[in-house]
Amino acid sequence: CVYRPNLKVPRPNDHFFRNFHRILVEKLAQALPSVNIHAISMERVRIKIWKEVSLRIQNMHSQVVLSTCQEIADSNPKSEGLLLNINRLFNTEGKMLGYGPRPGFKPLNVQLEELTDKIAGRSVVLIEDGAFTGGTLRFVLNKLGELGITVTAVVIGFCCTRAHAAI
Repeated sequence: CVYRPNLKVPRPNDHFFRNFHRILVEKLAQALPSVNIHAISMERVRIKIWKEVSLRIQNMHSQVVLSTCQEIADSNPKSEGLLLNINRLFNTEGKMLGYGPRPGFKPLNVQLEELTDKIAGRSVVLIEDGAFTGGTLRFVLNKLGELGITVTAVVIGFCCTRAHAAI
């Protein structure tokens, strides 16, 4: 049984988000007056990620792109739409409990089984739009390794110093 919440989420280009981002940048500028703030859209990050991926794919018959970001998987026909919908799970006190599926998606073990079948012995270029601690990416790499999937490259949109060390 797959839980499908009846949530309506505005599209990324909705006025709500544009207004939120504008106000956030204004508030940051007020809080940090000596800092030059430059907001970067995730769309630009995704385009840069795919350019990097394109440089690393040797042969689409022996390699496949696997994403943990829906927008990247959907925006490129060469990606085959291979996507792992993974989420970090926290309790009410903010303590991390582990990993699970994003709301409305199949359990991780089912997603991973299906991905293994679709990857069918090819190697993987793994793409992630951002890494803060590196924990989720390490978890995914370990799970793929347990399934015998070879990851030849990892392309990350932005990576915090702590994540870089952890990975």
